[in-house]
Amino acid sequence: MKKITIFSAILIAVLGLCGCQMPEYYQESAVNRARTFLLEKMTDLTLEEVAYIKYNRPVIVHEKILGNVPSVRSSKIGSDLSQIGIVWRIPERKDMIMVWGVSSESLMYFRPERVIVREINPVNKKMRSALAKSRRMVLNNLSKELTVLEYNYVRFAEPEILITSFEFDKDVPESSEEKTEKTDKSVEVIEVEDVADVDELVSETDDEASYGEEKLDKQLLDAEKVQFAFVWKIKNGQSYAIVAGEANPDFSAFTPYANGIFSEEEFNEYRVKSYEEFVAELEESAQKQVENTAETEQVESADNAETTEATQVEETQETKTVEEKEEK
Repeated sequence: MKKITIFSAILIAVLGLCGCQMPEYYQESAVNRARTFLLEKMTDLTLEEVAYIKYNRPVIVHEKILGNVPSVRSSKIGSDLSQIGIVWRIPERKDMIMVWGVSSESLMYFRPERVIVREINPVNKKMRSALAKSRRMVLNNLSKELTVLEYNYVRFAEPEILITSFEFDKDVPESSEEKTEKTDKSVEVIEVEDVADVDELVSETDDEASYGEEKLDKQLLDAEKVQFAFVWKIKNGQSYAIVAGEANPDFSAFTPYANGIFSEEEFNEYRVKSYEEFVAELEESAQKQVENTAETEQVESADNAETTEATQVEETQETKTVEEKEEK
């Protein structure tokens, strides 16, 4: 009887261990499935890249699909499922390779769905902060003029960034009820305090570099403020939802002053140039300043060399004169 009891205890323990796998087991299984899927789909990899994927561990990233699971009494929608990305960053490749799928965060049910190959640009946190303010402004102030599809498009789509020439009335009213029309084209001046905290929409890590900031010479960041506009195409591309404001060239200290919905013809009156053209002009200006500074330094260096040489000649002549007098 005693032997049977001991055997039963051992059997229960073994079954328990088999039924409760460690998290590392599910992660390893998910990575192996992702690796196999990737190598089957990407047949253009070099032998070195294949070897790197086979013998190096990837980075696993995840994000909730519908937010956290709500409580029983809550009416909110939620799920315990997450988007899972298993990512390889191969040395000497500019892009990253991600195997995407859906699973719980334990990766127990992970099945690869697709391979995503994309070059990741470092995030410009100042620009993202300005974008978050502008997006919230459109959603708060123009929601009645947008369809559900357009509202969600503004929520999730990246806008075009342009340099514009609106004329702002910067005497912003104290109350949002006192919003005034700036022009007859339905541009409304609003108070900045109506914009929600950007931390709700932006959460970049501190070690992420700023996209485009390396293109702007530091000496130009103290230039006059620039008028930026964040533009979403709506109404099947026939109209634009726009937020315009002023900021430094690197998007720091962005203050939105106006928002509105424009037809293409109306908006073209205020369109100046694209953000890319603006950056190119700044780069060209910075390069010219560097070249001018280098030329000035070369001229000064040449003048200094001539002055030094002339001084040395004079000193030599004076020395010879003194020696000749002493000999006499």
